[in-house]
Amino acid sequence: MRLFWLLLIALGCVLASSRGDAAAYDFVVVASSAGPFQSLPPMAPSLDANGAVAFVGSGSAGSGQIFVGSQLGCSLDDYVQVSGLPGQPSLSQVNGVGRMLPNQVAFGARSSNTDGVYRGSGGSLALVYAGPGDEIDEPAVNSAGTLALIDGDEIQTATDQIVSTLFSLGDDLPDGNHIDLILRPAPDIDDAGQVAFFASYRDLTAMTCDDKVLLSQDAGSPAVLADGGVVGTDCPFFTLDVTTPFALSASGQVAFLGSVEDASQGLIDAVFVDEIAVWNDQLPGFGDSPIPDAVALNGAGLAAFQLDVAGRHSINLALGDDPLQDKVLASGDALCGSTVSDVSFHRFGLNDAGQLALLVRLMDGRSLVVRADPSQGLGGQCETACGPTTWPVPEPEGPLSEVAAVLALVRIRRRVR
Repeated sequence: MRLFWLLLIALGCVLASSRGDAAAYDFVVVASSAGPFQSLPPMAPSLDANGAVAFVGSGSAGSGQIFVGSQLGCSLDDYVQVSGLPGQPSLSQVNGVGRMLPNQVAFGARSSNTDGVYRGSGGSLALVYAGPGDEIDEPAVNSAGTLALIDGDEIQTATDQIVSTLFSLGDDLPDGNHIDLILRPAPDIDDAGQVAFFASYRDLTAMTCDDKVLLSQDAGSPAVLADGGVVGTDCPFFTLDVTTPFALSASGQVAFLGSVEDASQGLIDAVFVDEIAVWNDQLPGFGDSPIPDAVALNGAGLAAFQLDVAGRHSINLALGDDPLQDKVLASGDALCGSTVSDVSFHRFGLNDAGQLALLVRLMDGRSLVVRADPSQGLGGQCETACGPTTWPVPEPEGPLSEVAAVLALVRIRRRVR
């Protein structure tokens, strides 16, 4: 109750979107369309455990390629170029940046040779999966180089073009149910080989709990992480649709958008971590009908999500239920000598150190790739100094490095309804 009244008092200040009211973050500019890149396509960047950021950029006329940097470079030579190099497959289109591990980036691409999902580090590219790469915009690959994907009515994994089927439509499960429909978005996979995915999970007797979040390790039967179904049953909530944002952490937690039925307020959209609601759209201060359309979750249990506020096209990034203290960046905020018009973020844009990778559009026409770093001071600083990027490059065909937990952060707080 005390938090509720504090949020009400804060409401007027939040709508002003002032950086001084927000959480203490400094913003390191990693790339800019004002130089050395000619353009930064509207694709959200990824980052690794050490704060290196992978993004799509165009250094000259033509399609964008994957680059990696940790600060603004003075020229393209200050970045690690991952794709578009001589001797690599000719990629006509890069569709988006997937998970980034130390020294490796996964991405979906269209190629004159083979469409699919690639991973690379600045040398040769390894083809993880040969298939419609434009359907896997943000591929989830773990440290062993294993990709999790949906192919038609199957949940599959792929490693170096060797594809295995985990689950298929109609598979029977030990509790007497079966998988009735496999739903997008694309699944996620962790280093233990666990795969999290959405499915319509039919109860052959009651047919009540329908959409579910499932988690499976290897080829074993999946555990039900979250039920969905008819109000009044034992189903606590249900997922919304195929655009539901979704993320799996290294510790096996799953963050996603769901909805719950409230007797007095009706349908409430909420961000869940497993079965704990960490935010909902009825909290004051978040604008009119805020809709989360991206969510990320790190190994420390910290959730970050992007909010699209209807009517004013404002996108917020928040780390909790306090719109004042948990806002990272929003449209209307001052940044780097201009005003933010738009922010893009996705499930691979948060690391265990609490850093976030963002694509930011400014009112003056610039596009920036920025890394939001938790500030030791008041926050709001814009760091733009150019300098060389350092990113250790291993043998491209060698094993991927494991992601290390960097810092224990704020744990998910249980909500009392």
